[in-house]
Amino acid sequence: MLGFVQLRLATSASRELRIHHWPAGASFAEEPHTHLWDLTSYVLSGEIASTEYAVRQTSDESPHRLFVVKPAPAGTVREPTRQQVSVSIVKRESHGAGSSYFVKHGVYHTSEPSSTSALTLITTSAPMVDYPLVVATPQSSRLGHAPMAPPTSQEIDEFRRALWQAIE
Repeated sequence: MLGFVQLRLATSASRELRIHHWPAGASFAEEPHTHLWDLTSYVLSGEIASTEYAVRQTSDESPHRLFVVKPAPAGTVREPTRQQVSVSIVKRESHGAGSSYFVKHGVYHTSEPSSTSALTLITTSAPMVDYPLVVATPQSSRLGHAPMAPPTSQEIDEFRRALWQAIE
């Protein structure tokens, strides 16, 4: 479960346009991860906390490991690597309605709503690497993402309300 509703508006070989809606009360906790592409997030409503991380290979007994995220018939699967890593916050910013932020491919980051509900418009570039990476503990209960299930009628209603509020 991603913790937000994702609506793809347009997809081509070189870019994608989509809307993300974090409904009020949704459970949401991201692990530091990279993307295949550069992305720009335009905050339409609410507030988003964007955090970037430094991830360094270590020989210490770090609880964190790198995982490669690969496509699978049931969504995605995380394949563990042998790389133990240390993680530290480099930058944490808050972005409110009307602002935007950029995340370069390969940069470890998390994004989460700082307010009760948030709505963002996302644009991406063409893919620039083969697979994204995730930092997690080997005991992490998240094995990957299941395919996106169709939104429930309640999620659609909340999405419509959030979109109309952003437009008004």
